[in-house]
Amino acid sequence: MEPTWISNIKETIKNFKDYIPKGNKLFDGIENMDIDKLLSTLKDVFDQEEKAILAENKNKYTTDTYENNFIFFTRQLIISLISSHNKLKGKDVYNKLIRQRHIAYSFYINLEYNAITSEKGDEILADLPTQKLLYSGLVEFYNKFYGSFSDNQNAIKLLCKFFPINSSLFYDKNDIVNAIYRHITNAGTPSDSGYAFRGIELIRENIGYLSLDVVDLLLKRYQLYNIINQKVYRNQVFTIINNADIATEEEKQKYKFFYLDSLILANSMNYGLYQTYAQHEHLIRNYLHLEENLSVNKIGLIITDQSEDVYAYWTNICSVDRHFIVADEVLINMHLNIAEKQIVISYSNNPNTEISFEYVYEDWMLNHYHSKETEQKMLVFINNSNRNNIEYTYRPLRFSLLYLNRYRGLHEQFVDFDHQFTYDKNNMKLTVSSNSNDIPHFYGEMIHSLSCIVGKNGTGKTSTIDFLRGTFFQLIYLIHEKLITCKNGYVSESDYKAYDIVDNNSEFLVVFHLGDDAYYLTNVNGVTATNAKAFDHNAYTSSHELSKVVYFSNMLGVNQNSLFSIEELILRDEGNRDNDEEEEEKRLKNNLIKTLVGFRQADYSESSSFIEKREALKTIEEMKKNPKPNKKYTTVSKDLCYQLVFLEYISQNKMEELFDFPKDKNLFVRSRLIESAKTVLLGTKLSENLKSLQQFLTIPDAKLEHFSSGQYAKFSFLAKLYWFLEGYQKYSDYLNTFIGNNVFSSDDALQKGETSLLFIDEGELYYHPEWQRNFIKIIIDLIHQTITESESKIQVVITTNSPFIISDILMEDITYLSKENKVFDQTFGQNIHKLLKDNFFMNYTIGEYSRELISKIMNWLCSKEGEVNIGEQLSHYFDQPITSGQYFEKIHSLINKIGEPVYREKLLETLNQTEWIKDNDLDLDLDLLLRQREHLDSKIKKIMWLKESE
Repeated sequence: MEPTWISNIKETIKNFKDYIPKGNKLFDGIENMDIDKLLSTLKDVFDQEEKAILAENKNKYTTDTYENNFIFFTRQLIISLISSHNKLKGKDVYNKLIRQRHIAYSFYINLEYNAITSEKGDEILADLPTQKLLYSGLVEFYNKFYGSFSDNQNAIKLLCKFFPINSSLFYDKNDIVNAIYRHITNAGTPSDSGYAFRGIELIRENIGYLSLDVVDLLLKRYQLYNIINQKVYRNQVFTIINNADIATEEEKQKYKFFYLDSLILANSMNYGLYQTYAQHEHLIRNYLHLEENLSVNKIGLIITDQSEDVYAYWTNICSVDRHFIVADEVLINMHLNIAEKQIVISYSNNPNTEISFEYVYEDWMLNHYHSKETEQKMLVFINNSNRNNIEYTYRPLRFSLLYLNRYRGLHEQFVDFDHQFTYDKNNMKLTVSSNSNDIPHFYGEMIHSLSCIVGKNGTGKTSTIDFLRGTFFQLIYLIHEKLITCKNGYVSESDYKAYDIVDNNSEFLVVFHLGDDAYYLTNVNGVTATNAKAFDHNAYTSSHELSKVVYFSNMLGVNQNSLFSIEELILRDEGNRDNDEEEEEKRLKNNLIKTLVGFRQADYSESSSFIEKREALKTIEEMKKNPKPNKKYTTVSKDLCYQLVFLEYISQNKMEELFDFPKDKNLFVRSRLIESAKTVLLGTKLSENLKSLQQFLTIPDAKLEHFSSGQYAKFSFLAKLYWFLEGYQKYSDYLNTFIGNNVFSSDDALQKGETSLLFIDEGELYYHPEWQRNFIKIIIDLIHQTITESESKIQVVITTNSPFIISDILMEDITYLSKENKVFDQTFGQNIHKLLKDNFFMNYTIGEYSRELISKIMNWLCSKEGEVNIGEQLSHYFDQPITSGQYFEKIHSLINKIGEPVYREKLLETLNQTEWIKDNDLDLDLDLLLRQREHLDSKIKKIMWLKESE
């Protein structure tokens, strides 16, 4: 008789073999198999399924459905196999099976989620040879499987938590590091859109299981451009360092200095160093290569163009010192003084010419290192080591003209920002416009231009914005870093195609100013220009010259997919790809674009806020389900912080004026996670509000209440706009004392001397018409009340469907996205009804249902007898049969419902001329005559008043 444990394995296979479509036929006759044959068959099945999975994932677009089904089968199988582990572990085929990557993964995931008891799991992992087989299989699984963000999170947890204590089992740890790095670089927080929202928390909980030599290898895998360009990677690196098994606090300080502070500071110096020490023709810049990570001993800045020998570089050995070496001579030393909490930078041959920076271990965002002040301090140090009174002039970027064709369906669309250039698309000529602004400060001296994009839904308003706030900045970064070629202002589609940032066969031309110099960038070959320079990688010297783009939208997004769980929707193009050179290059380029998604951008849209709050709440709920001792997850209600700061700025009278908010009405702060609510008294100082509301500041859904939906939409928008314009600079440091560092980023706010492109996408949504009428005035006033420096010019771009908005905007500042070649009338100060009819692509200025009824009435009144069945049509409105004798009465009652007096009186007059009036009593006739007399009396009074006025 067959042992029960073998029967159990067979029963599991039979129950779940439908999940392995390629190999399940091999189990025909399973009842007659002995254990050796069964294990051998399982091995053959797994080999077939592995090939099927690899073939499936070679498709251009694929989901993980097929592989997930196979994993489901292995998760059931491993439970029955493991229960008989002691009987099977001596068999060679069994050992090969548990080394198989899906089996190994299924063991650990079942162990983590209690499908295998911890006692049984500990017993198996105590057997070192078995542990090595299983963990090696897990490493192989995650080196090939990418999955969704939840899979990335599981990878971080399992690869760290079950890292073998006896790591000497692994002679080459690079496979382990590769697997961890592949998934840990997706780790983020709820604030990091496009990253696994619990990833940072899982690093914090599990990275300490890794041995320090693996942590060292992991940190060295980070690409330099990731750390320089994106704060989420700096958060990952800091979390690894802060929670790894590093022996002393001094060592942690050293690690953090080496992998974060010193790299950011070096990057701030690199342009000046290159300009100073690459004077010879044979020297070229060599920096931020995609494939270069921190495992190199030299971070090369300048190389010789022929031999590619490194001429000038930063040392890259983990210590409290980083040196800049030129021609084998140490020129500059950057040193961390742990005791003094300072970073000191000095020339080796002249230590007295030093500059220093405050070092804060807990600060991983490193906002102050990215400031213009830091960069200028560095440039003074590099070029004028004995002088500290030099200020470098930045040339701020301002947009002038945009041409798009076949970009997301747009057809030959222009947006003219400042009317300085015109582009002849037929002759491909860019020339100076003859219609330049005759009133340069029409919207005030702090606003360089104010533009409005109007169009029906689906005509490309958002696509235009997305190009300017995303694609353009990604392109100029790639050009600046010589990752794509730009010659004579032209970039070829074949060059940027691999980065997947511009639609195939689309055309674009962007004209913009850097200071007083005009530049153009295009993918249209053959464009000529006489008054604009061709953009190239040397056009700008610092990212501080680039406009900071800020995006506001009250909409929750046209593409609602972004509002749902990423895990439920994401399709990964990477999947189980073979790690060949072509795929690795593609992965690096995709990673770079992911890094640059937020380059020079601040997203204050409601969609972004919603996603951040949702992910934070999900994390809190998960932490409640699986509480851990001494582990408390905290987040911050950024929106509440913005709103409390705005209340500090705005007066009580302004609250009443802007929001129709009664003086005797209170605001409350409420969260569904806290039972009680707190009253917020208007006119209360920010310091008092923060103290009384401190418990709400770290709750993601905390918000001000007792607003209507329209009031809240308007208040939330203005609070975010104020934070961007002035609030961050005035209040962020103070807020940090209540909520901690690394919450608010200078990347998300306007800094001193910066220019900004301010996008407001249908910002009037939810507003009453009177609020829409005041919308432009409120924005203009807020900009001028908060910005006082003349160099901080703002460009405002608004998309709208509201005539109340464009009545405050000059005709030449409005772009109409329409297929109609229509010449539109003046808009500024124009009558709203005329704007509706002429400028908003409307056929009529009344509702379609009312227009249709008026047309029917006209048809009834003007038709010949028998042409129209009037009685039948009238009966639909009165729910009863209508005879011809009732026509006058019923049509009369319908006409009286029409609000527009011209339509109403004309129809009544026409009705009175029909023969139906004979069938009605004198009262109706009298009613009509009285209306006519009232109308005539009104006309007589108006004429008499005009004559008296003369």
